[in-house]
Amino acid sequence: MVTDNGTHDVHDNALERIRCGVCHSGANLGSTSPVEMTDTSVKVTFPRDEAPQLPLGEEVELSFTIDGREPLARPGRVQSRVDSDSDRTYVFALLQTERAREEIWRVFRSAFNMRDAFRVRPGSTSPIEVTIRIATERSFSQPLVVEDISATGLAGRASMDAEEVLSRFDQARLHMTLEEGGRPIQLDAHIVGRDLVSPSVNYRFAFVRETGRQELELDEVMQYIMEYQRRLAATSVH
Repeated sequence: MVTDNGTHDVHDNALERIRCGVCHSGANLGSTSPVEMTDTSVKVTFPRDEAPQLPLGEEVELSFTIDGREPLARPGRVQSRVDSDSDRTYVFALLQTERAREEIWRVFRSAFNMRDAFRVRPGSTSPIEVTIRIATERSFSQPLVVEDISATGLAGRASMDAEEVLSRFDQARLHMTLEEGGRPIQLDAHIVGRDLVSPSVNYRFAFVRETGRQELELDEVMQYIMEYQRRLAATSVH
């Protein structure tokens, strides 16, 4: 949850455990699971026919519930809105003091397994080598520039050409080397997000987790995450 640049975030499967309710002028406008969350904003998507109509700049009350626990209410402001045929997405800026933000994240830390939620951004000095492949498309081999990785999945950029093939699939095999000189591993992963950022496509993958399947490889990813945490902690001490 605490990133290498000092901010917090929650992502991947952890977001499914949070409900974000939106209230305005005393009226409950509905609730949904966030699609993205940081310590300064929350992004939520409503089905179009159930979505509230809120103008930019409007202040609302956001109510966060984790695993059905007591709601934690915080003020927010409509920062952006994007409509599509099927849904409406809002980004709400969180209006709160630093102390209040830390209170939210203390609650989240108590609810989540931090090792699963911790996100590593490897950067250009220690890149993770990843190639996307599809079992039924033998000639397809697409490099992925990794932006971040956690114990539950990773995100990265690939060429727009890759989408010509990947658009037909919701699962891929990731061939990766976590550190220079390390052992190559392969992980099956669900493609859970795609975002066109010309001239690339940003992809988010969630590792397949099934009993008896790729457990050794997932353990290597976890060891990489924990080692990164140890190095980061040692750096912060000095």
